[in-house]
Amino acid sequence: MKRCLTGVFVFLFVVVFGSECQTFAHQAVNFHGTIKISGLHEEIMEPVKGVADITQWGHEETNGNFDEAILKFELVSEESECGILLEAGTATVSSYRENKYSVTSKKFPLDLCEDGMADIIERILNKNGKTVQDALGLEECFSITNGRGITESGKTLRFANAYISKGKAVITSSFVKISFKISPALTTYDVGNLNRKDYPLKIAGEVNIQREGAHQE
Repeated sequence: MKRCLTGVFVFLFVVVFGSECQTFAHQAVNFHGTIKISGLHEEIMEPVKGVADITQWGHEETNGNFDEAILKFELVSEESECGILLEAGTATVSSYRENKYSVTSKKFPLDLCEDGMADIIERILNKNGKTVQDALGLEECFSITNGRGITESGKTLRFANAYISKGKAVITSSFVKISFKISPALTTYDVGNLNRKDYPLKIAGEVNIQREGAHQE
């Protein structure tokens, strides 16, 4: 199952603060934002935060051409709606500029890696387990790991990854706005792949990456 950026509609909003932009490589900066999951009975809005390693090319006309951002999402130890303790850890999502732009362009296609984003979405679904359980009509809580979970009664819940479409970065004088759409689904079925049901999701997110004293080269 391909995992380079999983399903649903998500926005990533990357902000870099500073005056004139010069080239810097893998500068660690903090980010924060939200991820929204729609398609269940109620919308899930989850705050996210972490540290980004970013590389940016300096051009006065664009105040820097975005090169790449390695986003390391911070997962804190917390209890889910179902009373399950979720462990602390990190999930990494990489975003790279595609080779379809001019050096002075303020907009260009972006390639986003699905690895890691699947972990983030699964974490949000697990945290909001009771909401998901009610929306899917499940009798018990569940826990998804590596795209799959099984309830006590033997019903399987699967999170299907999807190709990320329309990934785009827009550069302004003070931030880089990354946006993308994905169309994943939650699937449930009984033993023997019986009574299969698909539940399409939509995911949207925003991430603000603070610029804190970029390294000058």
